[in-house]
Amino acid sequence: MAIQFIDNQPITWRTDWATDSDCKTSNELACTIYSNNDTLFAQWQQTPCGTGSNKLCNPTFTNSNTDLVTNGSFTTNSTGWTLGTGVTRDAVNKRIQFPGTTLATALSQTLTMSAGNYYQVTYTIGGNTTGSITAKLDGTSGVTRFSPGTYTEYIQYTGGTNSIVFSTSGFNGWIDDISVKLNGISSGCWQTAYPSRWQINTNGSITKVPGLADDLTGTINSFNVGSYLKLSFRVSGMSAGSMGFEMVGVSLLDTITTDGIYTYYTTAPTVGNINFHPDANFDGTISDLSVYEYSNFFSVTLKDSHGAIVADLSSDVELFEDKIILKYDMYGIDPGCYVITIGDACGYSLSQDLITNYSFTDATKWNVDLTVPGGANGQTGSVAGGKLTLGTSAIGGYNEWRVTDTVSGDIYPTAATTMVIKWTVTTGAVTASPNIYMNDKNSQYHLLVTSAVANTTYTGTITLSGQQVVSGINPQLRVYLTPAIASRTIEINDFRLQLMSYIPGQMTTYDSNCIEVIDYPDSEKCTQWIGGTNGEDSFGFHFNPNDATPFQIGARVRSMLINPKYSGDINRYSNASGKNIITKSSSGKLYTLFIDYTDEHTHDWLRLAVLSDTVKIGKYSGQANIDYVSTDGDYSPEWPSALGDWPSAQARIEVQKQTDVLYNNNAG
Repeated sequence: MAIQFIDNQPITWRTDWATDSDCKTSNELACTIYSNNDTLFAQWQQTPCGTGSNKLCNPTFTNSNTDLVTNGSFTTNSTGWTLGTGVTRDAVNKRIQFPGTTLATALSQTLTMSAGNYYQVTYTIGGNTTGSITAKLDGTSGVTRFSPGTYTEYIQYTGGTNSIVFSTSGFNGWIDDISVKLNGISSGCWQTAYPSRWQINTNGSITKVPGLADDLTGTINSFNVGSYLKLSFRVSGMSAGSMGFEMVGVSLLDTITTDGIYTYYTTAPTVGNINFHPDANFDGTISDLSVYEYSNFFSVTLKDSHGAIVADLSSDVELFEDKIILKYDMYGIDPGCYVITIGDACGYSLSQDLITNYSFTDATKWNVDLTVPGGANGQTGSVAGGKLTLGTSAIGGYNEWRVTDTVSGDIYPTAATTMVIKWTVTTGAVTASPNIYMNDKNSQYHLLVTSAVANTTYTGTITLSGQQVVSGINPQLRVYLTPAIASRTIEINDFRLQLMSYIPGQMTTYDSNCIEVIDYPDSEKCTQWIGGTNGEDSFGFHFNPNDATPFQIGARVRSMLINPKYSGDINRYSNASGKNIITKSSSGKLYTLFIDYTDEHTHDWLRLAVLSDTVKIGKYSGQANIDYVSTDGDYSPEWPSALGDWPSAQARIEVQKQTDVLYNNNAG
């Protein structure tokens, strides 16, 4: 997970904000304040680790079909082509020159095509001062071209003599680099039953030809089973039909009936494909496809002013799509100053191979130890030919080999921690059904395979608890044979270890601004809670309003509700006798929310809080606070102009209780 921090909230990871109030690094700037009766809210975003490479194979639908044209570049001759009257090959420039006449068949070649399919025809023309040229698949014409350029067009072959034909009308230019490919999905990263029903476009999209249904299946490159995936694509130009979308191992994610950008987040139980299921009438274009893998692994801790961890907040984190939402009850936290530290798991990439030469192609990177117990029974072992071969010719009670990767280096932290590692073992020839183990750093062994058989790939995960650096031990593969058989062998073609959870000591860490916790109820004497809540998504945050504890942009602020005034709305008219009559009236009570001197960072998030659908103002962060709405969209801190660049300012905003309007409908 690559962390992206979201601005304009009480907890910030921006480095340009000074921090303090009573924590005293600068007496003009304040920490974010909470009482130990509040809930601390924070939110940030995750992106794929590293470059975030797209896991989808060929997401731009590059046409990888075989070129049906022979000698389309005319490099040495014009073999394979039939040239019309006056048409010649330019031997100097290695292209075909036209004489400026009108020819129904100026240049042609017989191809192997299937009637009904569309074909991608590409060519380059130039040098002409007059006339035009047109590409045809037998009698079906493409676009007539008048100007120099490289052109790609899609022509349906309806049957005939299986030929690509160029006709000219007074064209005196040249042509080169001619290519004809089936324009459809036939093999490779994308699969479909009927290639002609999906047309590849030059802009990296694909269009379904209406009339008949045909599924489209795309391959997702290797990712970790159970990882969190973001899938996204665009549908455009759709005027009819519908299309289902799913991922292998996941139920139907959606049925699409309109144009738009579609994004899904899902946990993948199996490695597989994405599948589009259009009905016969669907005529849309699919583009901008991506599948990204997220780690969903992070470390969140609360530290005191001495850097000691007070609480692990990881279990207080909720995940929604690519948002990470922290809701931590501060109950029981002693008054004082704290920071939140986030560990960014992308300091160590997901699925990183812990063994460098996992396919046994370099014997110098492996040590085969034949001196362990059982070594007197004629053990042999070698790394050669892309495999590890172990064997014995003597009969004994058991045999054991230890095979060590010599170059991986330490992947273990200096402090004891727990890691999850994915292992994969692929066998070749096997006799005597050995057990296969792995040693960890502390020389404890873990069973990987019981009674291995030939030509089989085994995989699984192991949890290594309390791991830390121990001198001189890299991960070891242990093979253990027990039957008393004279001839015993095993070949291992592949042995991989991949890190599935991260080592906290190797994460990139970020500290928040300072957090000052004060006692409740004493906190009410000088501060009150101000928090904004909204619908699902606002201001770059996800508010999950249906949760028991909805997210808030909120914290404690030195503030007061002052100077109530009463708004009025009245319907009045004068009758014929001059009497004034009121037919309807209403009155509301408005307050000035007065914000005492505070810094720019606090004003940044306060302006979003007071612009929210609901502003909660009161004792603490819970639901007991009174709900208000702002009556004015402006939020203007009152910076003291006479003092120059002053670091703090007061502010005033008018608010009204959401339910505080009184009506009189019986006036008069």
